[in-house]
Amino acid sequence: MKEFMKRLSKSFFVSHVMIAIIAGTVGTFLEPDTKFGYGAFYIPLLYAILCVIPEIAMYSKAELTMRQVVVRKVVQLVLIEGIVLFLFYISGSYNSMKEMIAIMLSVVIIYVTVQLIELVSEIRDTKILNQVLLQMREEA
Repeated sequence: MKEFMKRLSKSFFVSHVMIAIIAGTVGTFLEPDTKFGYGAFYIPLLYAILCVIPEIAMYSKAELTMRQVVVRKVVQLVLIEGIVLFLFYISGSYNSMKEMIAIMLSVVIIYVTVQLIELVSEIRDTKILNQVLLQMREEA
């Protein structure tokens, strides 16, 4: 559970940063004249919180097969897309199909970035663990 919570917090922070970057970039191209108040600083935070919630679908006490992981990742991405599109719809931010496609692509970019950062982190942790085990083996 501790590792799962650690992964959730890492996903949250990476998502938060990526959402802020993508929102600024997409907004600059699609709505360059739009101005926001200070409340807009909370929007990436809200989206990051809501988009980490579907990661709970990845929690399992048992080891998952590769197929189960892939299915859960796809379900997770679909849930995140649904959350983001729903939030845009209820906020009245949806103005055109071009914006909708940009938002959907942005969600995929953020999701893939988060997954790649998690993968790199897990590979690094595995290498460190293997080095420690090798040292323990050599000392024994």
